[in-house]
Amino acid sequence: MQRTPGVGVLLYDPKLDKLLMVEQFRVGCLQDQQNGPWALELIAGLIEEGENSQDVARREAQEEAGININELLPICEYFNSPGGSSEKLSIFCALIDLSSIEEGIFGLESESENIRSIIIDRASAEAAVSDGEINNAMSIIAIQWLALNVNKLKQL
Repeated sequence: MQRTPGVGVLLYDPKLDKLLMVEQFRVGCLQDQQNGPWALELIAGLIEEGENSQDVARREAQEEAGININELLPICEYFNSPGGSSEKLSIFCALIDLSSIEEGIFGLESESENIRSIIIDRASAEAAVSDGEINNAMSIIAIQWLALNVNKLKQL
């Protein structure tokens, strides 16, 4: 299957040690006995014509959480399911200040998006990965990367 490349961004506040994630309905999770069809994820989207991966990260942060981001730290690029798909995903980290950010409902009406932003502390996010509450590869990879790099990020 040929797929459009995708991009995800981990929004992290090193001072508060918190992340901003999003929750949205995912039809692929309808049979998820533990969590149901609402998935806790990174902000993410597909690369559109004329965009690069950093453009997508910035656009999606605005669309899905109302946040403007500047500097992006690369986490990794990987093939999501190389046995059956060409989809390549890029993940970034953006350091943000969550002290004045409120959770809310975001998304584009034109795309029928109903995306809830959620602020979660890092320890809770790590526990959610361990418990299977966060069950998508992009988020798991980013949160595990954060666990390995949190001390460096707090010094930036």
